Order: sequence, then C-alpha cells, then structure tokens
Amino acid sequence: MTLSSLALALVVLLACTTQALAGFGSTVVCMTLAALWLPIPWLLPIIVALNVPFSAWLVWQQRRVIAWPLLRREILPLMVIGAAAGALCAPLLMQATMLRPLYGALIIALSVLDLWRLRRARAWHAPGPLRTAMIAGSGFVQGLYASGGPLLAAAMSGSGLNKSGLRATMLVVWLTLNSGLTAWFVATGRFSAGMAQTAAWLLPVSFLGLWIGSRLHDRVDERQFRLAMDLLLLFAGAALLFE
Repeated sequence: MTLSSLALALVVLLACTTQALAGFGSTVVCMTLAALWLPIPWLLPIIVALNVPFSAWLVWQQRRVIAWPLLRREILPLMVIGAAAGALCAPLLMQATMLRPLYGALIIALSVLDLWRLRRARAWHAPGPLRTAMIAGSGFVQGLYASGGPLLAAAMSGSGLNKSGLRATMLVVWLTLNSGLTAWFVATGRFSAGMAQTAAWLLPVSFLGLWIGSRLHDRVDERQFRLAMDLLLLFAGAALLFE
C-alpha cells in the first residue's frame, strides 16, 4: 500500500466517523482533505460511489424516524433538480484550472456557515424563499462537488424535526442523489474499473468509521466535534484556495 493510499484510507475513516456522529459530512470531509494531494475529477466518483452502501446501511437502521412526507413534498424534488444541474455543469469546471481554488472557497463558505450556526443559541429558521433556494443550492453543490450536506443541514435546521429524524431524513437524500450520481458517472465514462476497485477496498474502512462513530456517539460532545471539524475544513479549504 502506498503512502497516498494509506492517507486516503485514514481520511475515509475520519469522514465516516463524522457521518455517524453528525449525520452528514462524510463526502465533504473526504473531498476536502483528500483533494489536498489527489485530483478532484478522479476522487469525486470514488467518494460518491463509496457513500452509497454506507448510506443504505444507515437508512435501513434509522428507517422508522425518516420524515417521508417532507422528503416527497419538498426536499427531494428540489435536491434532484439542483443535483442534475450541478452534474451537467461539472464537466465544464472539471477542465478548469480554477477547480481546486473554487472548491476551497466553497468549503470556506460552508465551514463559516456551520460555525455561525453553532454559535447561535437557537435554531435558525430560514424564510420560505431562502429555504427553497438553499435546498436547491445544496442539490447543485452535491451534483457539482458532492458537498451539499452543510447547506442542506442549515436549510433544514428550522424544520421541526428532532436530531434523529433530521439525520435519518438527510441520509435518504444522500442515498438517492449519490446513487443517481454514480449511475451518471458510469454512463458518462467518468467511473473507471480502477476507481471501482479503489472504492471496493475502501468500503470496509468506511464501515469501520461507522462503527467507531456509533461507539463514540454518546461519549463525544457533537457540538465540540463539529467545531473541530469546521476548523479543520476551514484550514483545508484555505490551503486549496491559496495553493
């Protein structure tokens, strides 16, 4: 195993532990940290495909608290439209020299947004039109960079769902969108056999992260963990932006 492969496995482990603790963030953490030394066009299809079985397992475990009416009525239609637009725009950006700096700027913005949410004593309720735009924007970012989690979490913070219901409902979104994106990558030739092999050997690592996160869930303060991850992503985003 090369040093790069070992580093990628450690990033996947951290990312999937984050997902189990916070309910979102696996693809954001994976993409941001691994993009420091790996090309985004190669990395993106692997991370998206890796997230599918991981999310499917969590959805099955938490299926009883999923807010299906909210998903069907509002979240999934907007997210699917946004993700389709992002996936169609992605090939244009993948060829741009500004790809990594643009992604770094996005991660900085998302980290600052989550830090702002953590500082508020009460949940922030986005007004109707802004909430709609944020959900669709989250879908666009997911289709473009597979990093729509923080924006959707901010949009849904005033939905009235408890923490378990919100986490389970968002997992259905990632399972749906990432399954569609994986099929799109295969159909457009962006997901090679070598990428599939990389995703396959990383799959046990992702489930190990899930196990670690579930064991730490009641022992680690989620707010402090999110604060640490936001700061880590903030610095990583700055490294991508100013490299």
